[in-house]
Amino acid sequence: MIHRLALIVGSLAAAAILGLGFAATGFGPRAAPVDAEQPSAGTVASAQTGLAKPDPVTKVETTKVYVRPAAKPKVIHVTRQASAPTRQHTVKVVRAPKVRGGGGDDGGSERGDD
Repeated sequence: MIHRLALIVGSLAAAAILGLGFAATGFGPRAAPVDAEQPSAGTVASAQTGLAKPDPVTKVETTKVYVRPAAKPKVIHVTRQASAPTRQHTVKVVRAPKVRGGGGDDGGSERGDD
């Protein structure tokens, strides 16, 4: 339960910090939409030229754009040939001779000769 509460509090704190950051940079919500702030093009033209309204555009010109089709995919078959045998290095194993005697401790105890 404590973990859920911590997640909720952390999420709310992160949302508040992001909201403050967006508001400070100008990305926050606005009181009026952007479209309402700017006058439409028709009212600007009529105010400048003294005309009531410009004639609406009834004919739209379209332009054809030709795109070259993509190249067909090429299939490449690879056959592997048996490569020439590589020269293998032989490894010589050398074993160290066993050391015998010499007055050392042979029992594994720390007390020495008793």
